[in-house]
Amino acid sequence: MASIVLGVNDGLIELTGALVGFTFAFKSHDLVALSGLITGIAAALSMAASAFMQARHEHEKNAVQAAALTGISYLIVVVFLVAPYVILQDVFVALPIMFSIALLIIGIISYFNSIYLKQKFLREFGIMLVFSIGVAAVTFAIGSGLRFLLPV
Repeated sequence: MASIVLGVNDGLIELTGALVGFTFAFKSHDLVALSGLITGIAAALSMAASAFMQARHEHEKNAVQAAALTGISYLIVVVFLVAPYVILQDVFVALPIMFSIALLIIGIISYFNSIYLKQKFLREFGIMLVFSIGVAAVTFAIGSGLRFLLPV
């Protein structure tokens, strides 16, 4: 379960932030989708490799299983979050849909996390939401600022 949560959490936090930044920097659904896929796939592979390396040092964990679960759960998040940019041509329509999908994923993972960790659902949901929205806000600022500074 920990490997799945790691992949999903990191995918949500990193990719929502990246997609918001890409949306305001590029304003092209093709560029946002392509950048999101490249970023997401690279990050999923990186997370899988990191999970493998970490699990090797934790003797009770299966390193290959940890890597696979982390990487696959990350890739699933990538597919769901990038899909609106692939399907829709208007990035400013795709953006709120992407956020809605992220909220749904946060809700689902928070629900299972709250059961697994015996924590309150709203607490788990709030923690994931704060991190996702916080990173998205920072990357929005970066994407907007870079768009202003760079002739893209």
